[in-house]
Amino acid sequence: MIPGPKKPCNFNLFLWPLVQELLQLEIGVSAFDAITKDIFLLHAYLIVIFGDIMAVSMMMHMKGHNAISLCCMCTIKGVCIPSSQVMMHYIPLCCDGFPDSQEQYNPYVLPLQNHMSFMEQAKEVQYVPTNVDYKGLATKYGIKGLLLLSSLTSLSFPVSFSYNFMHLIWTNLIPNLICFWTGKFKDISHHDEGYILAPMVWEAIGEVTANTEKTISAAFSFRVPNIASEKAQMTAKTHSIWMLYITPPLLKG
Repeated sequence: MIPGPKKPCNFNLFLWPLVQELLQLEIGVSAFDAITKDIFLLHAYLIVIFGDIMAVSMMMHMKGHNAISLCCMCTIKGVCIPSSQVMMHYIPLCCDGFPDSQEQYNPYVLPLQNHMSFMEQAKEVQYVPTNVDYKGLATKYGIKGLLLLSSLTSLSFPVSFSYNFMHLIWTNLIPNLICFWTGKFKDISHHDEGYILAPMVWEAIGEVTANTEKTISAAFSFRVPNIASEKAQMTAKTHSIWMLYITPPLLKG
């Protein structure tokens, strides 16, 4: 447990008691088998860690989603949006018009990171002799050094650090899709596009959605609000129920 309200500057300090126990479990601890009445050596291994993107970046000791090297899973580089005052980094698959980048990325063949290269980069950053060199390497790799979790033999960087499906899909992708279908996605022109749902159609979908509670067992799910008029009441859970079980017949065709 880490006291708030801000995240810790040195995450390793909070991990140390946990890592001590996990290392002991890798070596093995004596346990009693109640069936055979024998003492045996019990081994346990941590194999998966997950959280939202910011939490995963912190646990992997990375600079995070606003860095130049911002991805935990691959080596793609971010660029700043041209002529924008916003300094957040962004990764377009096609970088035409982005003077700071000559890269082109194929989403099916991304330059993936692997455990060996990740650890080599982390060690290089960790043991760099000067602060100037440290800042340069940390910016280049997006890694701030070795993390205490890397002492566990059961973890593989970055494969063991899963992205949280709830934040990626139910609270991000689906709300954006809804904005897209209703012509409200960012400043893109949706005029006369075939995917746009007319306001009266979207209102009808909202009404049908709200009425599904009458025919869906409470043991199976729970009430999904009117997605057209009660958008603010939609949660990750209700977005998942709506997308998985309600939209297939509603959006067919």
